[in-house]
Amino acid sequence: MAAIPKRATHCEEAMIGKTFNKDTISLAQRAIKKDFQPISDARASAAYRILIAQNMLSRLHFEISSPDVPTRITTHV
Repeated sequence: MAAIPKRATHCEEAMIGKTFNKDTISLAQRAIKKDFQPISDARASAAYRILIAQNMLSRLHFEISSPDVPTRITTHV
C-alpha cells in the first residue's frame, strides 16, 4: 500500500466499540478507503490494492468466527 507503514485509523474507528460481525467489517471496509491513497503501477492498480485490504478484513472475520474451517494451504514435509 505504501513505502512507510501506516495505521488505518478510520478503519479502526469504524470497529471500536462495535460487535465483531459482518456489518462492522463492511463499515471498516468502506472506512479503509479514507486511510490510504495507493498508487497504480505495473504491479497493481490503486483499486486492486484497496480491494485486497478490504478482503483481508473479510478473511480476518471469517478466520475468527469460523476457527475450525481451514483457510490456509500447508505442506507437510
